[in-house]
Amino acid sequence: MTQENILNLIYKEPPRKIKSARYASCFRPSVINEYRSNKHQWKSIGQAKVPIPDPKSFLKRRATTERKAVSAEAPRKGTFHECGVKNRKPKLPNSQNLTTENLQSDKNYVAENLKQALRMVPRRPAKYSVDTRLGHKIDLEKSGLELVYIQKENLGDLPEYISKRRREVDTAIWQYNQYVEQMQQRNALKKVADEEKKALLKGLKDQWLLRYKQYQTLSVMIDTAPQVQRKMRLEKEMSELENDIELIERYQVIYIAN
Repeated sequence: MTQENILNLIYKEPPRKIKSARYASCFRPSVINEYRSNKHQWKSIGQAKVPIPDPKSFLKRRATTERKAVSAEAPRKGTFHECGVKNRKPKLPNSQNLTTENLQSDKNYVAENLKQALRMVPRRPAKYSVDTRLGHKIDLEKSGLELVYIQKENLGDLPEYISKRRREVDTAIWQYNQYVEQMQQRNALKKVADEEKKALLKGLKDQWLLRYKQYQTLSVMIDTAPQVQRKMRLEKEMSELENDIELIERYQVIYIAN
């Protein structure tokens, strides 16, 4: 066990971690020399001596900016006028190129217009009421001052949309009643014939005898779970068959649903 000591309370500076020397490749000088020797090789292409700019010639606008090379096959941006010329629709056909078939017609437009004018119903003048000396007028048809709705022939008649809705409701009620009658006829009670009743009783009694024979063949000592379950199943089936036989024999007339 460690024993307490007052000297342990004195703060001790933790030891500093001494870092290992940084890795330096032995090939570093050769790499630097090779990089410097091959640097800017592309500057040797071009003029051997660049001409000095003349101080008397003034600089032009955007003379020092870089210009991108434009391919000869590149699409050139056209002016507004050129774009409009390209998108123009084809010209209309000249009057000299028109065929005579389209120009000639057997229809007499003057006579047709005259017949149409004679058949037209003359326009009835609108009814106005002038109520001031300055000529202020009121349209009588829209003002409600004339008896328009009372003089109508169909006044008081049931609207067509209400009659149509009533017919639809009557049709839906009739279809529902027909469906209910069909379901009642389908679910109506049916009397069981005597032959069917006798055949049913005979089948139930045969099934009861079959279960009874199986029950008689059971062992006297029943000590396993499967034997107990089989005995209980046979007793349950025999009791159900006895109840069905008693129910059928109790009533002379039996009705069943379709």
